Amino acid sequence: MNHIPECMFHSRSLACKKPPPVFWNLQSKFYFMRAAARQTGICPAQFNGLYVQSEILMKRRRGNLSPFLQQKQQNTERSSMAEHFYYSIASGSTGNCGLYVSGGTAILIDVGVSLRRLTAALKTFGMTPGELDALVITHEHIDHVKGLAMFVKKTEVPVFASCGTVSALYAKEAAFEGRLTAFESGEAFSVGDISVRSFATPHDAADSVGYILESDGYRFGFATDLGFVPQSAAALLRGCETVVLESNHDPYMLQAGPYPYALKQRVAGPNGHLSNPDCAVFAAALADSGTKRLILAHLSEKNNMPALALQQTKNALHGREHCTVCVAPRDCMEAPVVLTEEETVCLVSG
Repeated sequence: MNHIPECMFHSRSLACKKPPPVFWNLQSKFYFMRAAARQTGICPAQFNGLYVQSEILMKRRRGNLSPFLQQKQQNTERSSMAEHFYYSIASGSTGNCGLYVSGGTAILIDVGVSLRRLTAALKTFGMTPGELDALVITHEHIDHVKGLAMFVKKTEVPVFASCGTVSALYAKEAAFEGRLTAFESGEAFSVGDISVRSFATPHDAADSVGYILESDGYRFGFATDLGFVPQSAAALLRGCETVVLESNHDPYMLQAGPYPYALKQRVAGPNGHLSNPDCAVFAAALADSGTKRLILAHLSEKNNMPALALQQTKNALHGREHCTVCVAPRDCMEAPVVLTEEETVCLVSG
């Protein structure tokens, strides 16, 4: 477990005063967390984890660590020791970024968050952006490359993207030239001990792709930003033990929502985003092929609800108890999804 300095939660440094212990209720805790998040730039979900760690530190000294905090401590320590996990840093229309770790190799998938936010998230695992082994990009839309300019400026980490995506990024930012490694869609390459296989995804971008990451016989699939699942992509994703799959919108919420008509057509079109029903149908096919874990991702903030997406996929998985499903929250997960254990740790969040 990462060491938390005793002074980290000093009330004066956070411009808010912690109430007396008798008034330290849930509302006070959230007020404290939000004020702290504004001062530090750490996302609230991650700050909650740091809050728990600080409480553990203080209560351990007093010898009255509650059963709840004991369990949180065990979960935190278990997660920090995991050698094979996926951790969603951001997921949704405002930003997308995920960390995949296998053995000693760490790959970032997209960087749709600021470098500051990425740095804070990686600190949870004792890492810095410069210690990543690679960044792989799915496509050039801003919610997937928001932090790319600062990332390539501040680190020397190899950045991989499809040829069309690289050309689109070069047209946007001259500073990217010479820092991006291009590959043909469908091509495979290696990062450390991980084999990375790309595949084309139907999306209104220059050359959008998804990925299959394989290490020691374990296959991890990543497929977001696709209007439908083409047969070529489905063939590669089947049999993956874990799949991150888009469940972007509910068709009825989209049609009744605030988007202009043209945008609604784009989202629901064949080069748009995968709907909850389409995700659920393919999720059942994946489970039948042996997939054990599904992580629903890239949920629309205005046209979907986590509970709705989760329930629709769970209904489709009826009778397939071997496959667990959860939703990647818009902000950091409270804990990574450990891929080497039967139990999946994943939180549903708005």
